[in-house]
Amino acid sequence: MKIAVWHSGHPICDTVAKSLVRGFNADLCHTSELGRVADYDVHICYGILRGAAEVFRSAERLGKTWFNVDRGYFGAEHYSGTYRISPMGTQCR
Repeated sequence: MKIAVWHSGHPICDTVAKSLVRGFNADLCHTSELGRVADYDVHICYGILRGAAEVFRSAERLGKTWFNVDRGYFGAEHYSGTYRISPMGTQCR
């Protein structure tokens, strides 16, 4: 299974993405590279801005699995606290 973690160039998104890449042994892709969506089975991105929504829409059109990572409800700071990982838009819509 090939996993892509998407980053946008925003410092918070990029920091979280680098950690996700290490944790999932995934490839790092930039949100401007939508043509790469078809190359991966699973797509993970922090937030919904700066191209993330387009990645999710592209993945969904291709029948690919995707996860949105965002700050959780408990201790919701950018680099501490709990992160929320939502499959296929359960928190994005």
